Amino acid sequence: AVVEAEALLRRGQRLRARQRAVWVLERDPRWVHRAAWIAGRSSMPDNCRHALEFYASSKPDAPWVREVALLAARLHAHERCGDTDEAKELRRRLATEFPDTSAGRQASKGLQLTDREHLGRALALQAARNYSGARSILRDLQKSNFASEARFQQAKMELTYIREDFPSAVKDLRHVCKTTGPRREEACYLLGKALGRHGDIVGALDAYDRYIAGFPKGNYVNDARFFSAFLQYENRRYAAARKSFAKAQSGRWRKPARWYAAWSAYLAGDLATARGMFETIALEKPGSRAARRAAYWALRSLEKTNPEEALRRATSMISERPHDWYALMLRRRFPGRFADIPALPIAGSNAKTPWPPAFQAQTQEILALHRADLPGFAHRALSYLSPRLRAARMGDLEVRLALAIGDAERALKCTLRDSRFLDAGPTADSAAQWRAAYPRGFMDVVRPVAKTEGVAAGTVYSFIRKESAFQPNAVSRAHAVGLMQLLPKTAARILNSPHFPRDELPRWRPVGSNRVDLFDPDANVRFGAWYIARLKARFRGQMPLVAAAYNAGPISVIQWMKSNGRTDTDEFVERIPFREAREYVKRWVETRVAYAMIHEAQTMDGASSFISATLDLAIHPGVNF
Repeated sequence: AVVEAEALLRRGQRLRARQRAVWVLERDPRWVHRAAWIAGRSSMPDNCRHALEFYASSKPDAPWVREVALLAARLHAHERCGDTDEAKELRRRLATEFPDTSAGRQASKGLQLTDREHLGRALALQAARNYSGARSILRDLQKSNFASEARFQQAKMELTYIREDFPSAVKDLRHVCKTTGPRREEACYLLGKALGRHGDIVGALDAYDRYIAGFPKGNYVNDARFFSAFLQYENRRYAAARKSFAKAQSGRWRKPARWYAAWSAYLAGDLATARGMFETIALEKPGSRAARRAAYWALRSLEKTNPEEALRRATSMISERPHDWYALMLRRRFPGRFADIPALPIAGSNAKTPWPPAFQAQTQEILALHRADLPGFAHRALSYLSPRLRAARMGDLEVRLALAIGDAERALKCTLRDSRFLDAGPTADSAAQWRAAYPRGFMDVVRPVAKTEGVAAGTVYSFIRKESAFQPNAVSRAHAVGLMQLLPKTAARILNSPHFPRDELPRWRPVGSNRVDLFDPDANVRFGAWYIARLKARFRGQMPLVAAAYNAGPISVIQWMKSNGRTDTDEFVERIPFREAREYVKRWVETRVAYAMIHEAQTMDGASSFISATLDLAIHPGVNF
């Protein structure tokens, strides 16, 4: 009925559309926001008061009702009703909160905005990834009473998001650091970060020391101590770094500083000291991932002096958690020493399996919506049913329904509410749970694209699961978009590559636009798979390097490849300076092995054979974005 009302409105039959939308409003609260949205638009332009009443019942409800569209519709209704003050306030909101939209640009025409509102527009443009627009406004504000704030925000945007012009960030932060304004302390702290990213290590260490001396009780003292030690570590001054990390073990950096003190001792060659420190960390919270990490490196510290004890510990670690990164690396380091884990049989179709009698009406409604090619409605209906299923302890039905309607995101999240089964590794008894935890959503998109690019479908699924957990509308803090979390600037580089096929571009790019709709699963997976194939070519199929490059960019990985020889895979990954990238590689490898075992009928040893014990760090040309 909601879809029918929307269709009637689009055909211009406003009265019938409003009647149908009101019929829904009176009967089913699940669709109230969208139905009220349709009813409000159907009331215009004849009855602006009724429209405003309906809009009051509608709230932003992505992807159907966008906040900016709702504000613009309210503005139009107030203007039609002659509500000057309300219309003016809405115009200001649109101009300052949504400046990167057509509604926001239209609303801003003729408005005299204050400097504070201009600053709000700049921050909104930054949030919308329009960095050039934000930068333009911030530069203009440097001639106003908000000059110091504008410089600070511009430098922070450069440091956090753009990451290209570090000299300008250094210049602006240094200027703000010399002022007496409210941003002075943070600017003095961030100056050390900006100098470090610019490559001025001596200047960065000096800036951190100056900040600590100038703000001995400041908000960022612990951060400054830790990152000062980390700069020494990154530049392979391991002995000095170990001492500095020992001084940084307070506040939120206590545990990371303890780890890096032990890791610096290991890299400095002081294996006995490192082993003792690792073992202390491992005992702090047994069974945690941090404890597994420390126990693994304590084991590695033993390999040369006591190989028998190292092997005994390896056996224990693999039996405790046979599928995680550390168990997989031990299998590569001690080939043939541990029993293989059998493959799971390929799942057969469960189409003939009857649905349980409980919640039969709701189940049939959800399946009918799916068959009618209304996936958004099917997902919404299941989301309303979900709390009742959980209360009835029928999580299995929720997972099964989610898989039946292609809602891989819900199947994954529902299965992982109790993830203890993952510790034991894939087994025949837990096969259904593992398949739900590692689903193959958007199969009709992934399979043909993967085949075209010569990339295994399991590889693509592993990136999708790790990046977005199968959420096509996902947007990260760094503004990566869609299933495979592509940055718009990366998509633009792919789009402009002479090797990217041009025949399908009109499907994904509006006429006259230079942007691709990265929320479209087809476009997102097509671009992501193309990118993975080029990363594989550049790093010669070494998937830990490919995963690192996908997360942090190939230029960063090449910077980490400081020698042209071979290095142990586990050590290379552990030395990745960014925690997010380091853990990303480990989790991605675990995910890829799981997909191979669950959906490709491979044993544990066969599934993990793509991981080598060492990596070839010879640098070859290839994709560099």
